Amino acid sequence: MAARTIWLCRFIGLFALIVGLSSLIRGGDLATNMRLIVADRPLLFVIGVIALSAGLAMVLLHNVWSGGAATIIITVIGWLSTLRGVFILLTPVDLEARLLSGINLGALASFYTVVFIVLGLYLTYAGFRKRTPAL
Repeated sequence: MAARTIWLCRFIGLFALIVGLSSLIRGGDLATNMRLIVADRPLLFVIGVIALSAGLAMVLLHNVWSGGAATIIITVIGWLSTLRGVFILLTPVDLEARLLSGINLGALASFYTVVFIVLGLYLTYAGFRKRTPAL
C-alpha cells in the first residue's frame, strides 16, 4: 500500500471510528442533530462546501481503483464525499425538503452509526498493520 493510502486509512479510519462510537454513546442525538442540520440552511451550505472540498482533495490525490479493498474504499469515500457536497450545494431547497420528508432519520442514524464503526475498524486496522513507507 502506498504511503498516501496508509495515511488516509489511518485518518479516515480513526475519524469514522470516533464519530461512530460517539453516535453509539449519545444514542438518539444523531437523529436529532440531522433534523436540526437539515433545517439550518446556512449550516447545510457550510457542510456542503466542506464535503465538496474534502471529497475533491481525496479524488485529486487518491483516485486509485486497484491495489486492494482498503485502497478502493478510500477512493470510493472520496467520490461519495464529492457527490454529497455537489448534491447539498446544487439541490433546490424545496426538492431537498421533499426528499428528506420521507426518510426515517432515526433508522438512518442507526445505519450510519453501524457503517461508521465497521468502516472505522477496518480502515484503522488496514492503516496501522502496514509500516509507513517514506512520504
